[in-house]
Amino acid sequence: MSLFDVYIGIDYSGRDKPDKPLASIQVCLSASKSGPHFVENPFGKAKNWSRTDLAQWLDQTLEESAPTVVGIDHAFSFPQSYFVEKRLRSWDAFLRHFERTWATRTKWVRDAMPNPKPYRNRELRLTEKWTSSAKSVFQLDGIGAVGKSTHAGLPWLLDLRKKFQGRVHFWPFDGLFGWEGKSVVAEVYPSIFRKRYREDIQKKFKEVKLSTDMQDAAAVCWWLKDFDQRDLLSRYFDPPLTKKDQKCVIREGWILGII
Repeated sequence: MSLFDVYIGIDYSGRDKPDKPLASIQVCLSASKSGPHFVENPFGKAKNWSRTDLAQWLDQTLEESAPTVVGIDHAFSFPQSYFVEKRLRSWDAFLRHFERTWATRTKWVRDAMPNPKPYRNRELRLTEKWTSSAKSVFQLDGIGAVGKSTHAGLPWLLDLRKKFQGRVHFWPFDGLFGWEGKSVVAEVYPSIFRKRYREDIQKKFKEVKLSTDMQDAAAVCWWLKDFDQRDLLSRYFDPPLTKKDQKCVIREGWILGII
């Protein structure tokens, strides 16, 4: 039996200003009984998404939809050492701290924040240590870097958190378990799924000129639905962590798909 009725894969971007439409932001959605499709920006004149419009659409979608799982391609938090340094006790405290510290809600990342301290550029969360290629959230440039998108995306997570706390499960911050029957928002890493579904995606969208960002969004959407309908997705919400590690990841977060 499927856990969710709607599956959404989002390939995110921290480029330019928050209200700038970007081809590098892509959204792929599939319902349980229909195939995946790319969602264009329903607001304004541009078909491409801006970060502000995407946040508004997610707000509406989570409000209106049946149980939905959303995979977003940016980190949801910082390493545990940052929590210790800033004396932050929870993910909610971290999100509020981030909003006070960086102005990425209104500015381009480079204008909103100083360059991170050099020693942090390679600092990894536990979940990133479990992968072969994930980069530090503090690394802003280079192949596979998610620093810009992470810093650009966190303010919008705060908004969703404020509105849906208790109704939407922000995994794993609300716990590794307890999400059954709810919509779930989770961090994903498209590189894990990209090659697995490449041929299926190209066949499905054979009349579309697919960008890398479109393929990444589709791969996330495809994996979420495929594994849910094969009754395999639930095991990925329960990575084999020690009790100590579990306490760490409810602050640092975890990449759904890493076990």
